[in-house]
Amino acid sequence: MDLFDLQVKFSEVLRREVTVEDFEQWVYATPEIEDHFGYAFYLELISLDFRDKYIYLDLERMLTPVIPFEELEYRRIRAGLEKEK
Repeated sequence: MDLFDLQVKFSEVLRREVTVEDFEQWVYATPEIEDHFGYAFYLELISLDFRDKYIYLDLERMLTPVIPFEELEYRRIRAGLEKEK
């Protein structure tokens, strides 16, 4: 899985397009997160309490700095325009 695909998944959980439960399972099954973001980031991510009622705040604090929102939005708009052709 490449870096951009990881960032897309991060944005999906923040937009609640993916459940926290599914995201948690995906995190444990995706060692590429550590490859791209480093051991400390991955350790902090897997150490989160995904059942905590404030999990979205923790995820937002951790994931927002590593998501290229401009690129994601650009690709979403471009894909929408290409569908209209």
